[in-house]
Amino acid sequence: DWNLSWRDELGPDERVVAGRYMAPSARDEASVEQGFAHRLGVKLGDQLEIDIQGVRVKATITSFRTVKWTSFRPNFFVLLSRPALEGAPKTWVASLPRMDRGVQAEFQTQVVEKFPNVTSIDVSETMERVAGLLGRVLDALRLVSGFAVVAGLAVVTAIVVSSVRERLTEVVQWRLLGASSGEVLGMLCVEFAVWGFLASLVGWAVACGASAYAVNHWFDLAWRASWPEVGWLTGSVIGLTIV
Repeated sequence: DWNLSWRDELGPDERVVAGRYMAPSARDEASVEQGFAHRLGVKLGDQLEIDIQGVRVKATITSFRTVKWTSFRPNFFVLLSRPALEGAPKTWVASLPRMDRGVQAEFQTQVVEKFPNVTSIDVSETMERVAGLLGRVLDALRLVSGFAVVAGLAVVTAIVVSSVRERLTEVVQWRLLGASSGEVLGMLCVEFAVWGFLASLVGWAVACGASAYAVNHWFDLAWRASWPEVGWLTGSVIGLTIV
């Protein structure tokens, strides 16, 4: 059992990835969500025969779609052309924008009083729970990333300590060539600043790439970087590396 509907045009959360979308005048065409089509094992040109509470409907698949399910708008795995559903029993579904709690409660009360057969589903509580869960996941990721930073600093410190003798030899050579203590310190600071910047660049590239892939492909959300955090964290890494 699965839900289906009709739509003359694609919704804001849908995009055709194969075939052509149904024309409004088409009588027996269907558009199937790409992942659902894969699970059904169907291809373009196949014919679906659907039993809608005793009314049998046939439609030919003319397109595959991707759907952004996380929008919480009414979306469906299968869309049929409008004439194909004539005579079939229907349930009307709509979504409303977010509103104040008081207005929402009053609105639901009025709807139930005037239309007893209308079912109201409040998704705001679900979204708040999901947001809370994601917040806890984010806290855990921050804790793990903190340990990673500490481990990275330990590695950097170990590398510096192990190369002290070699660097001391270089410093002596610079001094013999006439460099002052300030110039030697400046050269070392520039060197480690470059290493810190390169380390930050590689780290951010990997982190942004991995997070963008996870957000876009696993959670089906829009990825957005927090560039102010990128800036001050990069500066912090460079400063710690110099120190």
